[in-house]
Amino acid sequence: MVKQIVRKIFQIKNIKLRIFILIILFIGSLAIFQYEIQTKTIKEMFQPQLSSNPEATEYFINAMGVASYIERLHNFVNYDSFLMKPLLYKMNKDYEKGKSLLPENSAEDVFWYMVLYRKIYGIGVATSNNDNSLSYDKDFKTEEDYKKYYEDILNRITRLGTFDFKYETPMITDNKLQIMNNLVEEYLNLVYKFMYDYFEKKSNLILDKRYLEDINSVYNLYKHYLINNDDKRVIDNKYFEIRILSYLLSIDMNQTLKIDCQNPKYKELFKNITDIENVSINLEPEYYSKELEYIFRKTSWLKNLVKSLNNCASLKEEVFEILKILNKE
Repeated sequence: MVKQIVRKIFQIKNIKLRIFILIILFIGSLAIFQYEIQTKTIKEMFQPQLSSNPEATEYFINAMGVASYIERLHNFVNYDSFLMKPLLYKMNKDYEKGKSLLPENSAEDVFWYMVLYRKIYGIGVATSNNDNSLSYDKDFKTEEDYKKYYEDILNRITRLGTFDFKYETPMITDNKLQIMNNLVEEYLNLVYKFMYDYFEKKSNLILDKRYLEDINSVYNLYKHYLINNDDKRVIDNKYFEIRILSYLLSIDMNQTLKIDCQNPKYKELFKNITDIENVSINLEPEYYSKELEYIFRKTSWLKNLVKSLNNCASLKEEVFEILKILNKE
């Protein structure tokens, strides 16, 4: 077959065309060879035989092989380039095939979706090379657009937190919580948007009780996920718990127009702030992460929430201690 193709190429009288076709064939063969090597390397890293859904995982790994090519090409062109389209199509096709082979009670597709697409679409992270050509537009034109995207992110968090999946290999177990954190980051950014829009009198979505129920559900799912994924990144974990709780309690205040001093989540918030303070107290300045910066040095939102509890007699001592922590320079 190969000999016949080569023979036909050399029968072409136009020398320039003949050379061009040979170059294209050489580049194509090299690309296929590199793809096979890359896919083999990825398989060795991810060990699909350890997956509870090995057939589906094979397709996800094939998609990863394509993704590696996409990132190499991305050094020269944006994601929306016509050169990217066949690669993105192939990656999407492999991902969707893998997803179709999973049982309904597996959330493995959520993990791979984030691995493959988060830096292309900007889901909870910055896009690769700051290329926003395919990133989701967060300046939603209508509330319906906002709700649709909100539901998609909430659904992925719910599935990952409810179903999880068994896949005991370091490349998976070491990154599962990071994937959840990226989803929660995206979710909290969406929640912050409708809180901001409410204060700017642009939207009253924050007053819909279902959003309070949603964020409460996300908090419970996140805590459950931390228990099931023994991760040592205490600062990251506490940071997300503090953000979720502070948004949850702020929404509750705005919906009820009162402060419930008996709400146990205030005590949980205080404990998380104290815990993250205890972890950070001995850190050298160069290890002071953006999460700590956000909690302790850009804390007007958090301080104001805690200050609003000054009239709660049952929390007076704790409020005093927490404000001491938050007021540190």
